[in-house]
Amino acid sequence: MLTHVTVLGEFVHVAVGCTDADGEAVDPSAAVAKFFRVSQSDGSLFPDPNIGSNGVLTLAKEGDETGFWGAALEVAGLEAGQFVVLFRATIGGTETVGVDYLEVGEDPHLRECAANAVYANSSDTMTVNAWLVDHGRVVSDAAECLFTLFDDAGEEVLAEPLVSDAADENGVFRLTAEGPGLCHDRSYYGKVAVSDGLRTYSGLVGLVTVE
Repeated sequence: MLTHVTVLGEFVHVAVGCTDADGEAVDPSAAVAKFFRVSQSDGSLFPDPNIGSNGVLTLAKEGDETGFWGAALEVAGLEAGQFVVLFRATIGGTETVGVDYLEVGEDPHLRECAANAVYANSSDTMTVNAWLVDHGRVVSDAAECLFTLFDDAGEEVLAEPLVSDAADENGVFRLTAEGPGLCHDRSYYGKVAVSDGLRTYSGLVGLVTVE
């Protein structure tokens, strides 16, 4: 039995290729893959309860290919970490086992922060909206946002950065600065940093001025 585990796009794919004693492709009567997470503290293995039934995925025949059985699960449902995957397939009444390995890591390109900033001359008020995006979707439980404003010389404008640890129900942080006294003949930009509690993602945003 040949085993295969890989991350393709937003899914983890697992598969087995089964043969009989003569090396001919044959369908198993049953096949499963059990995911064991590797403990980061002592290296021990334990079934991941967030995958299938206590770590077990039932494999199914892929198309009309004899001996080719597999399954898929979404990467978004997995916490980053290392896994040992145990395969079991029953071929001709005999159980065959195989072992493979998987590592799921945070792809920095899958999460990014976004923001907009507006300054109203009439009220001398600056408003910043910032949020974290994961796979094109807004993260609703981001932990903290920090915004630093710079002028066209690269100098910080505010006495201290704007900070918020309370996003609204849509996952958007709203930060406000009263009386920053920005000049109409200067250009400004901000650096925004949003944390999800584990990592901090940053980006730059231009400031739009309105009367």
